[in-house]
Amino acid sequence: MPDLADTPHLMTVREVAQLLRISRSFAYELVARGELESVRLGRRVLVPTTSVHQLVAKATAESRPPTASYMRGTGARAGLRGDLPTPPTSITRVKPSHRR
Repeated sequence: MPDLADTPHLMTVREVAQLLRISRSFAYELVARGELESVRLGRRVLVPTTSVHQLVAKATAESRPPTASYMRGTGARAGLRGDLPTPPTSITRVKPSHRR
């Protein structure tokens, strides 16, 4: 994302969509859901630049993987994968029953 100094204080929804590389309709959906703050000036819907940066920061924080301290001391295959059941070692084929 560009520096705050390089971007205007308010952006159109189309500019936000181009900046985030999302569709214009999805950008309007984010505004409608309240995930992006907006200001209406007449018929125009404008989004504060700070709101765009907050949305990106929030999305980035939510998508970060667990820290190394979470995985420390539990072996090479640590983390959430340790809770998964082990797959079967062989697969048994079941013949379909044909009804006539």
